[in-house]
Amino acid sequence: MTRNKTFKDSLLSAAGNVFWKLVTGQSGSDPGPPDEFWATVKLVHADELKAWTSFKAYQDHQSLSYAEYRAGREQLERWREEVRAPLSARQRLADLDVDTLEKYDTIKIPVVASLLRKRMEIQLPEPPHDLTTMTCYDGEIHDGRLLVKATWRSRKAFVYRSCPSRILHAGEITTLREQLANLPPHERDTLQRIDESRFAHPVLFISHRWESLAHPDPSGQQLTKLQPLRDCYVIYDYSSFPQDPASENSLMLVLTHMNTLIQRVIVLESAQYLDRGWCIYEYILASMKTSLVCDEINDPVFVKLRNLRATEVPPVPGETVFRPSTQSEIQNRIDEDILKTVNQLLPQFRQSLFTVEADRSIVSNLLLTELLAILPPRREHVTYSESGTRFPGRARTCNRPSKPSFHGNRCRRRTGSNPTSCGSRTLSRPPWRMGLWWTKRRLLMPRPG
Repeated sequence: MTRNKTFKDSLLSAAGNVFWKLVTGQSGSDPGPPDEFWATVKLVHADELKAWTSFKAYQDHQSLSYAEYRAGREQLERWREEVRAPLSARQRLADLDVDTLEKYDTIKIPVVASLLRKRMEIQLPEPPHDLTTMTCYDGEIHDGRLLVKATWRSRKAFVYRSCPSRILHAGEITTLREQLANLPPHERDTLQRIDESRFAHPVLFISHRWESLAHPDPSGQQLTKLQPLRDCYVIYDYSSFPQDPASENSLMLVLTHMNTLIQRVIVLESAQYLDRGWCIYEYILASMKTSLVCDEINDPVFVKLRNLRATEVPPVPGETVFRPSTQSEIQNRIDEDILKTVNQLLPQFRQSLFTVEADRSIVSNLLLTELLAILPPRREHVTYSESGTRFPGRARTCNRPSKPSFHGNRCRRRTGSNPTSCGSRTLSRPPWRMGLWWTKRRLLMPRPG
């Protein structure tokens, strides 16, 4: 019964998402950047950075393009699909073959009553596994004996037994090792190709300020900070985007799709970083996406923004997607704080500087597009009563006794001649979900007559 209800709610929620996209004109899937965009952007591997003495210009090195990286990732996923079972077995073996203590048993030791409340010594049973650690919060354990203080009433002391994971799961570890040792040759080769492939390494975006018009890092300080990186690719605009005037169209193509590249961001500290328009834009988007890997600036306003975005409202027991009153109230408050923080940063963005003033309109459009896509819609309280209703169907009135504090979805307003009843109710749900809720109610629970 629970499964059917959950499936029905999920289906209606999915239908509501489609309805909302149709209403807001967001129908269809986003095609994303064109193939030419991915072929233009170059990625620099961390191993290449170690060999550089300064950042090379886009045209001065032959690194991997983002299109080649995406193709390599697709091939890597196909290899993983071919050896899914061996990969799972290897991961399971890595999780079990460790020295981490794992609790495997809880025993109850009876402690008899004593009027004198004397200290008792109880011999504990021999543990079934080697290197077992026993813990008891009611007493102390020494040399396999429990030292506990008796009380006037008999009780039970709980003793928790733990041992290293590799000892507890010794049999399963042996089986997994034999399974991996007897793999066919082609699966071994596939696993080796997966281990040696660089396409499993993530791509990091470097947000930094240009120190001069000719070169972003003439002193080499930024390169020195990035050289300790390993097993990753980086996007550094001077080395990853076309810089010569002959490639102006390619550069504009990259700039108009910058939102796609800003993921897993490293923010490098430099003088006047927060005075530059591109830097503020990248910092805001990285904070809104909560995808900052390293932040050397840690501006308090930006830290607050990303903390708010990373906050998840815990589910409230007894509430569903059609009645999220308390959860909606908490989420609305968080969203309001996010909007206030963004509005606090926008004046700083308007006063920022651009080397090419034409970039201001590009960055403004990019920022506006991403904020509209990221910021969630407000969950509104839709009030309805006998005097007027926004949705078809019978208006409902709450006649249950009212309480001085907010209770469930009931409104605290008291109307009518009876001061102990509530004359209206509020629903905490998006308007499109409200409409679907009415449709569901009229289809499943038709009114009599």
